[in-house]
This record gives sequence, structure tokens and C-alpha cells, in this order.
Amino acid sequence: MQYVSETFLGGRGGRGGFSQSFSAPKITAVGREWLSSGSPLVLCLPDEMRKEDLVLQAHQKRMKILQEQRAAMLASKSEKDDEVEALYRSLREARKEVALLNDMPPDALVSDLTLREIAATRPPHEAQLGRISGMPKAAIDIFGTAFISSLTNFCGAAKHIKMGAGAEWLNSGR
Repeated sequence: MQYVSETFLGGRGGRGGFSQSFSAPKITAVGREWLSSGSPLVLCLPDEMRKEDLVLQAHQKRMKILQEQRAAMLASKSEKDDEVEALYRSLREARKEVALLNDMPPDALVSDLTLREIAATRPPHEAQLGRISGMPKAAIDIFGTAFISSLTNFCGAAKHIKMGAGAEWLNSGR
């Protein structure tokens, strides 16, 4: 239904006798009837545009879900990295305590790099400490019990990291 039509208003005059015309809306009889009825005006998109709109809405919804998942994953990764760093500090503290008891420098047998590898792989048993680069038998004999105890206590309370969860390579016969 057409409620409004376009009409042109013309005029004469002006300089040099030029005529001018102006576009003006004109309410049709159907339009006047609708205006007096008080009914709401509902505009409908053509089918083609409605389909495009639905596709766009679905795409926007998928993008929002992906963004939320990515944000959650990054937050989780950040929290996990924070926990691994805290575990590393816990292992350093355990190394320091054992070294003091044995009257030796803390990094004499086990370097910070080795502690980082232990924190990343989280071996659940002393025997698996021997598979980590930088953990000779003498270091395992002196520090092994303290490291496994520190790992067990920390991972038991941790939200994102667990014992042995980063140690898939340990079974490769390294």
C-alpha cells in the first residue's frame, strides 16, 4: 500500500522568467485513512534483505562467541603461566632450603634453567627427575625429595596445572 506519493510544485517568476519546481510529499487517501486509524506503521524488509540480515546476525553471533572463547583461553593461559611461574619460585625456595642444610650454594647442582624445566614438566616421581636435562644423580639424591614434595603440594592446590601434565615427552625414552 502506498501511503505517500511524490508531487511537484511548480512556479513562475524569479529573474529572467525562469520557472522552478520543488518536490513535495503528498498523503494519499490510504495514507489519510491509516493516519486516522492510530495503527502503528510496520516496515518490512524485502525477502532478500531479510535473508542477508539473518546471515549477518548469525555471523555476528559466531564472532562474539569466538571472541569470548579466545578471551577465556588467553585468560586461562595467562593464569596457567602465572601458576608455572609461582611453582618455579616454590622450587627455588625448596632448593635454597636444602642447599642451606647441606652447606652448599643453591645453584651448585641445579640451575634456574633446570628448575624452570621441572616447573614446566612437573614430574610426579623422583625417578623421572633423572630424565630432565641438568638433573644428575647427585642432584636427585640431594634435592629430589624436596622437589617432588614441593611439586605435589603446589600442584595439589593449583587451579590450572597438575603433576606430570606437561611431561608427555618423558615417555619418549630420552
